[in-house]
Amino acid sequence: MHVLSTLIALANLACLCAWGYLDVYTPQLPMPWIGLAYLPVALVVYFGYAAMVTMTDEYISNAPLRAALSRKDGWLVTLCLVALLGPDPLVLFCRSKLPSLGSSLSKAGEQQLVFWAGALHFFQDVPVAVGNVLLHSKLGARWDTASQAMLVVSACSLSFNLIWHLYRVCTIQPDDDDPELGRSATPGLSPVRQKTLRKIDTSKYVGLAGQPVIGSVKSMYTA
Repeated sequence: MHVLSTLIALANLACLCAWGYLDVYTPQLPMPWIGLAYLPVALVVYFGYAAMVTMTDEYISNAPLRAALSRKDGWLVTLCLVALLGPDPLVLFCRSKLPSLGSSLSKAGEQQLVFWAGALHFFQDVPVAVGNVLLHSKLGARWDTASQAMLVVSACSLSFNLIWHLYRVCTIQPDDDDPELGRSATPGLSPVRQKTLRKIDTSKYVGLAGQPVIGSVKSMYTA
């Protein structure tokens, strides 16, 4: 299911690029139609931001992932490039590649990426499907191969992928009991701060009075 969802997402992006260039940009359609031709650029920014937000939290809370990111064999560059293709390819890449590096994406991180993928339907599929239909019904454009392929892929994304994303968001349980992160939760702290404090070796940071500095900071949060 992950592979099929990723293939639909990649086909959706590829068809959007072809359709936007052949049927929107080349004929030099007026506004607001011409805006659809630049939608792939906006999506790359969306993909990059979604990956940055998710992987930043993962980097802070996931020690095995930090160790994997420190490798110098070039897979980190591949991860960055895959992230620009969308949340679905990034999830599949992490599920297939990270275990061989001794790491894995937490359930909370996967749930966050799936959420970004689900929100993408309202920023990509709905405007493109509506614009594609109106482009041919209002402006009388010809239904060429690019338009037909775009319509079919949009329908697949709004049916299978949307249901799959909703199902995954509802069924994935955040990995609160990950042994790497510890089981006890500190009241008053966000999950990221809790995980960060668990990862820090407080014995290395000693204040002037001989008390651990991190322990003092932690007590300030929980006071």
